[in-house]
Amino acid sequence: MLVPTVPRKMLSLLSAVAALPAQVPPHAVPLNPNVASLRPLLVAHSGDTVHALGFTSSAGPSVYYARSPDGGRTWPVREFLVAYADELNALAADGDHVAAVVHANYLGPHIIHSADGGVTWSLPVRVSAAPLLYNPYPRTRLFVAATTLVVVWQEQRANGSLWLNRSVDGGATWQPVDTRLDVGIAGTAYSSPMFLTGQGATLNVLWTQLASSTLTIGHQQSLDGGSTWLPAAQVFAGGPVYDAVQSGSTVLVSSAAALQRSADGGSTWAPVVGVGIQAPLLAMAGARALAIGQVQTGSVPWVATVVANGSVDGGATWHPSPATVCVSPPVISLASSVPIAVGDALLAHCTFDGNVSVLQSDDNGATWRTVPGGSAMTALWPSPDRWVATTGDPLCYAFVAAGHTPRGAPTPGAGGLSPTLSGVGLPTPGRTFTLAVGNARGGSFGVLGASFAPSAGAPIGLATLWLQQPLVTITFTTSGAAGAAGAGAFALQLAVPNAPSFAGLTLTGQAFVLDAAAADGFTATRAVETWLR
Repeated sequence: MLVPTVPRKMLSLLSAVAALPAQVPPHAVPLNPNVASLRPLLVAHSGDTVHALGFTSSAGPSVYYARSPDGGRTWPVREFLVAYADELNALAADGDHVAAVVHANYLGPHIIHSADGGVTWSLPVRVSAAPLLYNPYPRTRLFVAATTLVVVWQEQRANGSLWLNRSVDGGATWQPVDTRLDVGIAGTAYSSPMFLTGQGATLNVLWTQLASSTLTIGHQQSLDGGSTWLPAAQVFAGGPVYDAVQSGSTVLVSSAAALQRSADGGSTWAPVVGVGIQAPLLAMAGARALAIGQVQTGSVPWVATVVANGSVDGGATWHPSPATVCVSPPVISLASSVPIAVGDALLAHCTFDGNVSVLQSDDNGATWRTVPGGSAMTALWPSPDRWVATTGDPLCYAFVAAGHTPRGAPTPGAGGLSPTLSGVGLPTPGRTFTLAVGNARGGSFGVLGASFAPSAGAPIGLATLWLQQPLVTITFTTSGAAGAAGAGAFALQLAVPNAPSFAGLTLTGQAFVLDAAAADGFTATRAVETWLR
């Protein structure tokens, strides 16, 4: 793949727009124009499709669905009623399979699911096989891998308090008997959060166990996608559990006593020293890990300093000391600080009595910068390709805060294949991202155009041109054997200047490749809009 340096004319274009004011994306869309409040609101990514579910009690407890087919840029499906329920607990997506856990106080957890990317939804399917029990706070967790669904919930019964059920047909049917997870240990699952982590076929459940007035950590493990579990749960000292994350075979667990780490999918554990933060919240992406916590600032009990530490080896080692992320304003208490790890970037989402700050680290947590426009991001839902942000009550807006979104459709060429254009890498100040052409005719001449003008479609043969003046064009020749269908590729790296004035700008890119097999003699990629933040 060819990766040339940035041409001078592209740098000139970047410099010319640096003085333009930063702007909130004009395509921010209200997800609930007619429904009063969506709380909670849950968002899940599956490729370019973004799914959102929100709960409202304004006209009877109901769950509404919204969907964006283009990475959060537009939301043609909104306020689609999918269930009546007492709670909305969890949402997950894998490919076209989307599932959510809703809860009925007297009937327990139920699954609503879609096998066609959210176009159609099932009626609620009851998960628990137990008799009817009043269970208003199930603290349900959900894991989805294609058509396999695993649901874990708390429910006090005579013979246990932590239960699991599993479906292998996308949620249509469930095991006839619930699996007890707190088997073989004394006490009961305590009323604190529990955590279900998973990667491939390896799943881990961690919770706080109460026995004889002592809080410990309960642990269960499955190595076959939730089909079977340990015959007796494991117990560790040092509860309660505050957080648990998993990436590959590495699992990190934060508790009152220590940070625990497993390098073999939860089979063995060892305490981690050096993180420097008591009971942190955690995030992982690949081998990168982020721990975030807070310490009291001075003698004022409600003023806190948010601190963070980063790791590049799955939490085995950390920076010598935590870094300060932000300090709560005077007389404003810190409500929450949420760690986010996505790609090679670390984020901290901090809320101070409704005032939001988003901070980013590009050096594994050593230093932090404030993300422009973060005050509008009541919640942040990142994926490897983009950040989708949502605002708060009563009207909830959704918009792309940073990253890349598709626009339009490509045209086919040799072999019936259509070329692709992808944005790769986070487009924030001081970082480099790539516009990558793929699946094109090999050894062919092509043109890549880019413009900061708003995208607008205009026909050009059978294709649609999404670029407007002023624009910059770069010529290239695709890699691969000459004439080979789908063998051609090209990549252009672009460095974002380290200037806050770029925040809120949008760069639209589109490529065209000569192809004698195409109806117009050339093929067109879809456009990619890159949102700088």
